[in-house]
Amino acid sequence: MVLTATGLTVADACLTIRTAGEGTVSYSHVQECLIGEDMARQSLEPIVDYLERDYATRMDTKLFIVQGTTAGELVEGYTTEQSAVTDRLEAISRELPLKSESWPYTLRHLLSDLKDNGAALVPLVALDDSGETPDIQAVGLCWLEDGVMAGTLNRRLSQAASLITGNGESDVFEVALDTGGAALKLTSADCAILPQWEEDRLTGLTLTLTAECALTELQGHNLQQEGTALLDDLEEALSDYLRQGMEEVLALSQSEGVDFLHLRRLAEMACPGKKELLNECWNSGFASLELEAEAQVTLERSYDTVA
Repeated sequence: MVLTATGLTVADACLTIRTAGEGTVSYSHVQECLIGEDMARQSLEPIVDYLERDYATRMDTKLFIVQGTTAGELVEGYTTEQSAVTDRLEAISRELPLKSESWPYTLRHLLSDLKDNGAALVPLVALDDSGETPDIQAVGLCWLEDGVMAGTLNRRLSQAASLITGNGESDVFEVALDTGGAALKLTSADCAILPQWEEDRLTGLTLTLTAECALTELQGHNLQQEGTALLDDLEEALSDYLRQGMEEVLALSQSEGVDFLHLRRLAEMACPGKKELLNECWNSGFASLELEAEAQVTLERSYDTVA
């Protein structure tokens, strides 16, 4: 069952829908909130203001922005007697940590990020009706500026953003070599940030990603014959791939003048004694900071798979 209501304000529509149907809608039971792209590109402020003030809203309600359509159209396009949007969104929330392209994002996260600097990264979902039955897919991240959706990140940049912000838990990367290739499964990742200072002036940030991976599939090579030289090549190839993705998302953030990665917050944790000085330098010089990315991949175990 899908209930809809309209009103002059979010509160008015929510009040109207409470009496729709045979029962009473309780917002304390709501676990996911969908926001259409058109509304997100206007402003999330009215929605966030209502959700923050409403006593029944749960701070752990998961948020998604719907790409290319309204939230209502996605719900109506997916819902059937056999399928419910809530079940699919719950499944997506469980699946997100399995790929480092997004993460479960709650109202609490959004309020914290907007309070920090008005910017945020929010998961995107889209309705896929190309098959026999419609489906809802996670399609990466979008970034907000002053509470307004300002752009989207492709798969590679979403991966990089997840790893930089500490939300990259698991993923499988396909690595191509001159002949053949391999699949490497991410098992752990940590990104350290080091502010660079010249006396009391912040000049840049160095982000160092350390990742451990497992070799899950190998094509066109024999590990027993090639040994550590092959492992070195795989580690170097994936390290370069991850570093380039980090550089691209850092360049986008800096060129747009929007710290949607919350680098300042991460830098504060790296040097808490210089918090006030860092904030002074940040507000006047984010666009001119030298942002450097490094990545180091280590293969922790492997399987001798010959194709």
